Amino acid sequence: MKFYRYKYKILSEDWDEIEIREYIFYLIRETPKGYWISAYGGKNKWIPKESKNRFAYPTREEAMFNFIKRMERHKSLLEARTNVAEMALEMAELKMSNISERSIN
Repeated sequence: MKFYRYKYKILSEDWDEIEIREYIFYLIRETPKGYWISAYGGKNKWIPKESKNRFAYPTREEAMFNFIKRMERHKSLLEARTNVAEMALEMAELKMSNISERSIN
């Protein structure tokens, strides 16, 4: 039995080229609640049978759906951090202009 996981790989230093890679893991042992699969670096990993978020999935479709959901979540977290950075930058620029005005007077 095979399990699948998708990840992206950045191919250029400018971060303008990526590819989506498929990783295949093999079943080592099944338990009543989950599976032991081969993972990176020769380590085994346990994944539950019934869970919303799993490391790997038994079908390519489930694995790609999970990848899409992970990337949507990743994007929303980055957007939130970008908004905070933009607010902090605006505040810093305002404070800088106030400091400059005080220096002139």
